[in-house]
Amino acid sequence: MKAMHDVKGLPVICAREGIECGSVRELFINCCEGKVQYLIIEDDEWYLGAKLLPFDKVLGIGRHAVITESHENIFSFSQVEGAHDLIKQGTSLIGAKVYTQKGEYMGNVEEYYFDEKDGRVIKCQLCVE
Repeated sequence: MKAMHDVKGLPVICAREGIECGSVRELFINCCEGKVQYLIIEDDEWYLGAKLLPFDKVLGIGRHAVITESHENIFSFSQVEGAHDLIKQGTSLIGAKVYTQKGEYMGNVEEYYFDEKDGRVIKCQLCVE
């Protein structure tokens, strides 16, 4: 299980090429499926637009880096079919309001934890105001 804040900022290493191809800027959540769908990668060419690493192309997430097989696994935002639709749904849990089934406000999500094997969001930490 990994915390979102433990992954943000980690370098992304492409194992085949042996290079660092950027760092994790954000996690892109598919809220309908309740899982991390992509890692948003920031690199030296950030001015050309967002780059996405599909979660299923992540080989491992350690304390010091995220590993993927090749830089070919990283796509520009415009190359990813359905990415615009996901953004319209909302891509982050941070700040989301949480209510009980009876409509009582519980707080806002300040951190979430996900399964590093399949990206499923496992639990959320709330900030109670």
